[in-house]
Amino acid sequence: MLVQDVIEFFDSLASDWDETIQVDEKIVDEVLNRANVKEDAIVLDVGCGTGVLIPYILEKGAKKVTGIDISPNMARIAAEKNKSEKVEIICGDASSKGYDHRFDSIIVYNAYTHFYDPELLVEKLCHYLKKGGVLCIAHSPGYENVNSMHEKYSHVTNLLPETEEMKAIFERHVKIKGLVDEKDLFLISGIKY
Repeated sequence: MLVQDVIEFFDSLASDWDETIQVDEKIVDEVLNRANVKEDAIVLDVGCGTGVLIPYILEKGAKKVTGIDISPNMARIAAEKNKSEKVEIICGDASSKGYDHRFDSIIVYNAYTHFYDPELLVEKLCHYLKKGGVLCIAHSPGYENVNSMHEKYSHVTNLLPETEEMKAIFERHVKIKGLVDEKDLFLISGIKY
């Protein structure tokens, strides 16, 4: 998988993205709760796409939301949709980007499999978590469904690692807080100690 292929793939989908996806608000709420998004939180939304999660994060009372996406078209749309002094959108690679502050919550929702080195991503993101901050990686649908869906897009995605491998990756960087492995949701969260 080449980064340029991922950029081109998502750039080509950006203009129709919001019309083609379905947002399950119950799942979004569970993801945000498990990521500990709450009043006055400083949140990083990794692979933010067109900014679908941002209004839900703000509804929880977040003080600041930074969204990052590698696709210029996705990032542009996210910025157009989320004009608020509480929101910053960055076009860039979250696995190599530096940030000038730490986050209370970092969320990677439906994007983890599109990073060329998922373990490096976890390591980098944990560096930017505040002590006691939460990293949450989630995919909807769940493990089996996301992998069967992604098999046909191997040029722009990896398969979601098996649960034990995800736990091992997390345990090298954070203390596991929660794990959900269901048909409609795969989620792992950890607290920086």
